[in-house]
Amino acid sequence: MKIALLDSGVDCTHEKIDSNHIININTPLLQKNVKDTVGHGTAVAFLLQNQLKQASILSYKLFDEYNNADEMVIIQALEDIEANHDDVSVINMSCGITVVENYRRLYDVCNRLKEKGIFIVAAFDNNGRTSFPAAFDNTIGVYFDKQIVHASDFWYIDNQQINVLGFAGGQRLPWVDGQYKKVSGSSFVTPYITASVAKYCDEKRNISYKDVLRRLQGDAKRVLLLQEGDCKKREQEINREKVGRIKKAIIFPVNKETKSIIGNSDLIPFSVVGIYDHKFSKKTGKRTAEVVFGESIEDFTIATYDDIDWQDDFDTIIVGHLQKISAMYRKDFHDEILKKCIKYKKNCMMFDCLGNQSRELIQVLEEQGNYFISHKIEDLRVRTNPCGSYYKIPVPTIAIVGTSPRQGKFNIQLSLRRRFLREGYSVGQISSEPSGHLFGMDICLSTGFNNQYSCTSEDELLYINAEAFKLRERDIVVMGTQSQIIPYQFGNIGFMTWHQQNLMLAIEPDATVLCINIDDDISYIERCISVLKNYYETSVIALVIFPFPRQREWSVDNQANGIMRAGDIAVKKKELWNGFQIPCYVNGIKEDMDSLYEKCITYFSEGASI
Repeated sequence: MKIALLDSGVDCTHEKIDSNHIININTPLLQKNVKDTVGHGTAVAFLLQNQLKQASILSYKLFDEYNNADEMVIIQALEDIEANHDDVSVINMSCGITVVENYRRLYDVCNRLKEKGIFIVAAFDNNGRTSFPAAFDNTIGVYFDKQIVHASDFWYIDNQQINVLGFAGGQRLPWVDGQYKKVSGSSFVTPYITASVAKYCDEKRNISYKDVLRRLQGDAKRVLLLQEGDCKKREQEINREKVGRIKKAIIFPVNKETKSIIGNSDLIPFSVVGIYDHKFSKKTGKRTAEVVFGESIEDFTIATYDDIDWQDDFDTIIVGHLQKISAMYRKDFHDEILKKCIKYKKNCMMFDCLGNQSRELIQVLEEQGNYFISHKIEDLRVRTNPCGSYYKIPVPTIAIVGTSPRQGKFNIQLSLRRRFLREGYSVGQISSEPSGHLFGMDICLSTGFNNQYSCTSEDELLYINAEAFKLRERDIVVMGTQSQIIPYQFGNIGFMTWHQQNLMLAIEPDATVLCINIDDDISYIERCISVLKNYYETSVIALVIFPFPRQREWSVDNQANGIMRAGDIAVKKKELWNGFQIPCYVNGIKEDMDSLYEKCITYFSEGASI
């Protein structure tokens, strides 16, 4: 029987190691130094030999003296086993990669080995993060649990990435230079599971992967039957598919969320053929350029809702938030619009979340062949591991955050999206605005105005993280949060920033752009920067000024007033540079948005590639 050991090598001079059954494979690190300079591999080899007395161990020395292993070196070792060592039964990997750049290549070689009847038993990262190949569905993932009190005992977990939980306590094991060391962690649980799998292979030739799992389940001291948690509805994909079918749309009303569509028409995949607001709005009768902020504004005169000709040549109506308008007119605009869509066979997208009565109308609309689009994701169920692990997003990530609401944060996301796409980058994007899918963004979880999500913080974090991990083959991921990144003050539950925190923790952005107001208190800006750097461990690469001062005293409305003068903005930029040594730009100024984009490119060119 042969076991492959991918580790730091083996100290064959140690009294507890049977060197006659160790076969060193010629790796680059072995050529530099035959000796195990870490000790980790020697300890694992001892555990394997202690349980599999006659097994031969093929030792691949892959970890250097700093306990680091290159991803490609690991992949090449697995490919070498596939090509040259058909007689290996099990591969022991008491290691894990948390950031995988060659995800498909690593997964595929693991799959080919499984198909050949060579099983990989891999440890999860000791710090709790999801790691690979342990998290793959073609390997046996091992972690630990402090409730398990005997080194050889283990629990089996059904329907999870982690298949086995083992002993978490310390073990006194052989180390380097003839020494011993007391160690613990999933690395030293894995050899026990490897030994069990090797015995199954010895007892039954050509045993299947399913049979191995079944045997592990049967031998486990306890079986955890955890509920399958993966979301099966594909709601994000379904919404994007529906948006892709829009050809001609009208928009009602003209408010914060719909303005982003009107002002960034070059980023939407359909034509806007009409823009409407309620008849008492100050915007009606004006040209869109007079009231909308953006780099590519649809040129329309804003008409009234009553002017909509439902027999016109449009297929979809996009409806922004309507609570205030419905209250003003004392009628339910949602149901009225849905009834119009049913009568005139139009599709509908609404930013508000609707009640049960409206659901009946939606059903009628869809039964007649039209479709309804809601940003609301109904099923946030996620697969949760007992250790609480989640993914590290393996591509460069940028977050757009702010010190307050209404700062044009979404406009900055769109400005960056426009420029990345223009330069040919593959962009993954996460929107906390309900219009995200209309711009082709991958994930839309609207947590701002009229937020209807009542899930736990854990579910929200894990859902976003799992969806974002699907973007791992993009060149870059851009995300934006709602409102303040940290509370301006305390004393009311509404001041808390749970959603912003969940999004930041789910993505762990490499770089962050902080949006500020022209009249923000410097100490609050400093607090925000400090939290971003020290808590979220992200680099604040730019400040972006929203150039409209706000009426803050004796006001809960916090609306922006007229734009600041250029001279005052220049003084503010200088003050901010002197205080923080962070480049500062002005939201909505094309030249500044170009410079912000170049700053992002420069940052990742110097630190990480995109």
